[in-house]
Amino acid sequence: MEINYQEVSFPEGVTVLRAAELNDVYIPSLCSHKDLSPFGGCRMCIVEIEGMRGYPLACSTTAAEGMKVLTDTATLREMRKEILQLILSEHPASCLICEEKVGCAENQHTIRKAGVTTGCRYCPNDHQCELQEVVEKIGITDIEYPVDYRGYEVEHDDPFFDRDYNICILCGRCVRMCQEVRGTSVLAFKFRGPQARIGPAFGQSHVEAGCEFCGACVSVCPTGTLAEKGSKWDGEPDGVKVSTCPFCGIGCQVELHHKDGRLSKVHPNLDPEVNDGQLCVRGRFSMPETTHHHERAKKPMLKRGKYFREVTWDEALDEVAEKLRGVKAADFLMVVSPDLTNESLYTAQKFVRAGLGINSIDSTARRGLPGGLGLWAKLFSLPISVRGLREADSIIAVGLDSRFHFSVAGVEIRHALKGGASLVTIDPRESNLARYTDYWLRPVPGKEGTVLNAVAQNLGKKNGDVRDAAHKSGIDRASLEAAVALLSAGENLAVVIGPAAFEDSANGELIEALLKLAGRKNVTFMPLYYGANTRGALELGVMGEILPGVAKAKGKGIALDDVLVGKAKPKVL
Repeated sequence: MEINYQEVSFPEGVTVLRAAELNDVYIPSLCSHKDLSPFGGCRMCIVEIEGMRGYPLACSTTAAEGMKVLTDTATLREMRKEILQLILSEHPASCLICEEKVGCAENQHTIRKAGVTTGCRYCPNDHQCELQEVVEKIGITDIEYPVDYRGYEVEHDDPFFDRDYNICILCGRCVRMCQEVRGTSVLAFKFRGPQARIGPAFGQSHVEAGCEFCGACVSVCPTGTLAEKGSKWDGEPDGVKVSTCPFCGIGCQVELHHKDGRLSKVHPNLDPEVNDGQLCVRGRFSMPETTHHHERAKKPMLKRGKYFREVTWDEALDEVAEKLRGVKAADFLMVVSPDLTNESLYTAQKFVRAGLGINSIDSTARRGLPGGLGLWAKLFSLPISVRGLREADSIIAVGLDSRFHFSVAGVEIRHALKGGASLVTIDPRESNLARYTDYWLRPVPGKEGTVLNAVAQNLGKKNGDVRDAAHKSGIDRASLEAAVALLSAGENLAVVIGPAAFEDSANGELIEALLKLAGRKNVTFMPLYYGANTRGALELGVMGEILPGVAKAKGKGIALDDVLVGKAKPKVL
């Protein structure tokens, strides 16, 4: 196809707007987004296409071979100015069209045309605003239409982000992100005409509507309407680093924005293999506060009397080395966190084994791995994939509420449901997945394993017997039979187990069920746990009875359970 008389190539099925972007041709747009369906709300991306009547929208017109497109004619420029003026007539725009905006951006000396609360200089998205960029590109210097300031009260009623719908341009990105990508449909357009605005329908609060506070709406907002509270006035970051979220074992990729030597805010990274631009509320909003918490130890501390005092690293290392000299095997146990990196975990076990010659090392990760470490080594060797959830046509979710934890898994499950997959949840507690499930099997607490075992035994059987399991778990027999029949109809099964199931249920039956399911073809497992690197803790041998690679160690040493039951009493250094 040709764009502005230049021949360009493009992938099949993309829109004219996307084809232009891939070939570095600028077409203004405020409502389009690569992860969202075409909306055509802002009308800024009008183009001229040979053979087509009028001025089609580049964001909703599919590119075709032989198409000839013009994106920057005099007519288009004038029409875009008119459209943009209409948008700005309902948006605080004094700073956007001010002659002194360049100097004011540096010195903030001109506020006579705009109130402190409505000017661009006092907007959390100043210099990061897509509307500012489009106004600059189009060249708006005046607004010929009456300006209407809506006068809405700014919404501060949740702890993560503020909502100022006075500067909303109704692009619909947040609505489509919530509906199409997150699958929760919390946000919608409310009212019509001049009263139109965004929010949960029927007067509900965000909590009542089922909001997960994932921040996806904040990430796609082109203006300062949705602003993260923790970094609202930080401005542009000094830099961005890609890292891994430390809050659970999914391993979401994140972009860390830093400002003046501090972590300012966190955005999701567009890694298609893991989180694909999505995060949970903890990963999106909690990291800066956790990193810079006032009680976090920033230097080594030694206890003197009743209190700790800060010391240098040399002093701390000398103190530890002195206490370790001549330590007896019965007096020592190193306990490591499953949130550490692989390098730290390996170094810890090497220090204990090679340096002290004992196997007294353990991790709190063990508490969430019932059934033995050998079983979990086998489970971790099975196909585990976040993306595998989306490709499943039958899904079992056990003890999983993905609203505030493991949110990315919930997103993938909802995508699978959109594609026609069936979902059976096994959970005595209410969960967000109950809104979408085909069958909610609600056993008495602790009997999740009984139900999953019955499902595993009867999958694919025409005349299975679930009477005993239904009786023991307190589930209606007909519902259990119907759930088994529904799951049996699928070819690709995904089993997602939340940490609550391992903590509360009869672990023996749960493990037995997992082993039975592991023997079936086309089964994907997703065991979820709170430790960010529980798998690394297991495979790098930070439990006394196993070595790196899950090889069996000679002798076990003291374990954490020995201390908890009073069997061993190592000294606290």
